[in-house]
Amino acid sequence: MSITSILEQAKACLQARAHEHAVTVANYALSIEPNNADAMAVKIIALRRDKKYEESLAATQAALAVYPQEMRFHQNRAECYFDQGDLEAAKKYILEGLKIDPRAIELKFLLHRITLLQNPPQSPLRHKKISIVAPSRLQRSQYHEGNPYWIELAYKVVQRQTIIDQLDWEIVIGLDHGTEIPDVLAALPRLRFAFAAPDAPRNQPTALNVAVKEAKHDVLAFFEEDDIWVDNFLEVTLSYIDPFDFVSTSQREEFPDGKLHEYLDFGTPNAWVMTRACWDKVGGMDERFVHLDLDFLGRLNKTDCRRVFLYYGEASENIFDWVDARYNLILINTLSPPGSMLVSGGDQPLVRRLRHDSSVTGGIRTNVAQSARSAADYKLLHELYGEILPY
Repeated sequence: MSITSILEQAKACLQARAHEHAVTVANYALSIEPNNADAMAVKIIALRRDKKYEESLAATQAALAVYPQEMRFHQNRAECYFDQGDLEAAKKYILEGLKIDPRAIELKFLLHRITLLQNPPQSPLRHKKISIVAPSRLQRSQYHEGNPYWIELAYKVVQRQTIIDQLDWEIVIGLDHGTEIPDVLAALPRLRFAFAAPDAPRNQPTALNVAVKEAKHDVLAFFEEDDIWVDNFLEVTLSYIDPFDFVSTSQREEFPDGKLHEYLDFGTPNAWVMTRACWDKVGGMDERFVHLDLDFLGRLNKTDCRRVFLYYGEASENIFDWVDARYNLILINTLSPPGSMLVSGGDQPLVRRLRHDSSVTGGIRTNVAQSARSAADYKLLHELYGEILPY
């Protein structure tokens, strides 16, 4: 049997969680090639997952003596200490590994987990004053009986939040100059309107900027009127504000009939909660962009604001097993500063995003002029932020 076949068998055992058998097969491979890095890796990981930490650490030290630059050995050493609850030792060896490779994905992810454990979520009611801001064109929904205004539906979403009765809250809607307010909306309590200047661009970033300027509280939650926060959205996201400055979450994108289109591991503004201090550091929305969120996140990543991203689903033992690993790897590599992290937000996303043709993204899909504007946006964004756009 070739060494390649032996290693494939060892990896298959590891994947099947047959840890003892994986060690046996890896040892057989090492009897043929004593310095085979893949066999060493299978052995030390299998020992760690079988909770034989001392043996795993000893084998890891031996492997590092041969391959001092090999990140998976540095990772296993850190994870051995992490699994035993020695977070400071784990952090020490993570930082040693990051000196060799500052972009080592697995080590950065483990550092995020340690930061979370050392900064657990707090009571969401520490921040009882919140301004919910949204842009609007005061359109009606064609998907609901009676064709209510989207704002009416969004208002009901806010009212259903689990902790809303314990908050001092307001909704501020950003509008184009001269927009007339229908009586049914003017009558809603805690709902206010902010108007752009007469010569201001008539677009989403302008509406958001005027809404935030009009908002009176120091915690800002961003909403899009045709989407839905699940009922505990504010309860969960507010629990991460302080020590974090910016919270975002993945989303379930669905059709008007409720059928799933896809899960989005990208938090658009309808999934953002932040402090006003964070907003001020970033500098608000750039009114040139259709893809305002990408530009905002690009500037956010250059500040010292601490971010947390609540992703859909439970993390597996191996980050590469995630349903959409590509996006999550990008997230880990672009989140900054080092105190920022990814956190499992539960089995289902906290935001349900509606996919329909009358939305901004729907217009980009169906309108030639808007599609061209979008392409120009992306060209400029790549010039500003590089090949991988901000997440």
